[in-house]
Amino acid sequence: MMFRLLLAAVLGGALVAVPARAQLRMPDGRINTACAPEPRDPPLPVPAKIIPTQADMPRQLGGQGTRAIITVNTNGVAAGWWVARPADKVDLYLYAVTWPYLLANPDLLARVAALGVAPGGSSATAVAIGASSDPTLSILDMCDVWGPLVVDLNASYPPPLPPPGTWRAVGGTIFRHSAGKLTGVVAGKTAAKDAPCTGLTVARAGTFVYQELTGGTAGEATRCVQP
Repeated sequence: MMFRLLLAAVLGGALVAVPARAQLRMPDGRINTACAPEPRDPPLPVPAKIIPTQADMPRQLGGQGTRAIITVNTNGVAAGWWVARPADKVDLYLYAVTWPYLLANPDLLARVAALGVAPGGSSATAVAIGASSDPTLSILDMCDVWGPLVVDLNASYPPPLPPPGTWRAVGGTIFRHSAGKLTGVVAGKTAAKDAPCTGLTVARAGTFVYQELTGGTAGEATRCVQP
């Protein structure tokens, strides 16, 4: 069985409703639920490989994306998440890999399993998977693998970030955060007053809002306000 692992950032699509093997995303940005069960013959051209930056990793791996949705079915393993951008833009990342290839490559199987069961898993594992593997099918020809995650992934679609500069840091302490809570202080590091915040709230304490700084370190946040 041909290796079918793809990590892709997919942007936009035509404004017509057609089967998912011809269009992945709908006009509202979510994934097309009309998923063809079998790859086309011949398959679509294979796109270039794209490996996300640390900032674009899912929440489980310390990135600024949504939490990755992971599904397993009889055809393989799939994972997907969104990354909100300014200017009403939300990008999509999708992984898909078949069981025959995973079973034939135990090292890759171990890495995929580690990502699926370790909430604080290493982003280096995901990067290693992408760096050592080349896509051999278009994601549009892999509905049989990633179809089961569509409903949950669409439900996690995030609002776009506000224009840069809408939120500003009050200045001072920078905290670590995880799962919607502040988990500790980042020693020796402070936020400059009026430094731009991303606009995506990652934690609250009473009326205080905490966000990551634009261009800052994933997993770190400071108190921000709207001027």
